Order: sequence, then structure tokens, then C-alpha cells
Amino acid sequence: MKLTIITTVFHDTEGLKKTCLSLKSLTEGSPPFSWEHLIVDSSPQENEKLIQTLQQENWPLKHIICSPQGVYPAMNLGIGQSCGEVIWFLNSGDILVDAQNLKLALDQMKEQVADVLISPVQVVSAREAKVKKISNRLILNLLGENRICHQATLFQAQVFKKLGLYNEGFKLASDYEFLWKCQLDPKIRVSFISQPFAGFYLGGRSSRYQDVLSEFRAVQKNLGSRYPRLLSGLNQIFYSLTWLRIQAVLWREKLRAPS
Repeated sequence: MKLTIITTVFHDTEGLKKTCLSLKSLTEGSPPFSWEHLIVDSSPQENEKLIQTLQQENWPLKHIICSPQGVYPAMNLGIGQSCGEVIWFLNSGDILVDAQNLKLALDQMKEQVADVLISPVQVVSAREAKVKKISNRLILNLLGENRICHQATLFQAQVFKKLGLYNEGFKLASDYEFLWKCQLDPKIRVSFISQPFAGFYLGGRSSRYQDVLSEFRAVQKNLGSRYPRLLSGLNQIFYSLTWLRIQAVLWREKLRAPS
């Protein structure tokens, strides 16, 4: 199967360098699968030197320049120009942590005829690298909030033909909505693998907790008519618990902030 890796970037050349450096192992020797790398670039002048270097290295690159309209429009643009049977979103700053585990994931998708494959993700900080665990049932990762990272998800390209592209009306939670659409479609086959193949660098404190939570709630309302009544109730309970947890996080951050 051919793999399309889609990387969106906007004012993050250092992050893009990290992403490309992590993929370098796929170009060395005889790669275990064919792949292409679509860089959807909303700040091309900043990345010009890096793009030229990749082209000189015979990188399987498709450089797509677009105006800065947001991450989901950029991801949709990448989907539209992809040629692979499997699509992986590895945005600037995200990294491949284990090429062998990526191969195992692709092999499992093929063997199980899975439409979506999800793995844990490795979170890298200044002090350590640890694996963020998930449930091996999709629905348990979606109640109230999104516990699945885009870096750790592979999609058959045909899934986007069936369910459509990402909802560009959301800025933070369209991937959450898309995963719910996968959950609610009985014909979408989802598989899980326990070995992480992707990771991301943990930055500073997030100031968007409440924004993303608000969008999670909007997703649940938008899809509410498709939920069974019991599922709607569980979503409300888990959402409330998540809201309380985030309020506690914000309160702790406020206490730690310098006066």
C-alpha cells in the first residue's frame, strides 16, 4: 500500500525540520513501503531553504502552497491531492518515532482490511518521553472529549470519499467530529495497535482548553440526532467530568502564575 504523509505548516520551520528529520529513515536503504510526502505550506518563504534541501535529496515531495486559512482547510487540500491508499496526518512538529511500528500498523490495516487504524502516541517533553495510552474501543476514546491524537491515526483514503472531508467550520475539533462519524457508521472498520509509531513534542501550557471543550460540545450537539439516547446521556456525563477537570487545571495554572 502506498502511504501519503500530509504535513501542514504555518510559521513553524523548526517544527517542520523535526518532522522531516524523523522521516529520513524512510528514504534510507530499501523502504518497506512506498510513500509520498505532501507539505501543505502556508508560509513558503520561511520554508524555502528546507524545501530546496529536500528536493535535492530526492525526497518523495509534493510541495503545495496555500493561503493561511487554518489547519483543517490545509488538511483537506492535502487529501484532495494525495495519491496514496492510506493517509497519515503528521503536521509540523509531529514526528515518526518508530518506522518498524509504522510498517506493522500498515501491515495490520491490510491484513484486517481496516479503514482506520489507531495507536497510542509518544509524548516527548524536556525531561522524558512517555506513551499516552488509549482504549481499544473507539467509542470509549470519544465520550465527552477526544482522547485520540491525529498523529497516531491512519485512514484509508476511501474513508474520506465516503464520509467527506474535515468540517472547516471548526478550528480545533473537526478531527473529533470525523472520528465520531467513523464510530457512527457501522461499515467503517476500526483497528488498534499497541505499539506507538508517532509522537509530538509537549510545549508550554495550553491556553485553549475551554475553546476546544466548547467545540467538543458543538460536535456532540451537531451529531446528537444520530446518537442513541443512552449515548447522548453518557456524552453529557463525560463532558461534565471533563469540564470540571479542565477548570481544575486552569485554577492550578492561575495559582502558579507569577503575581
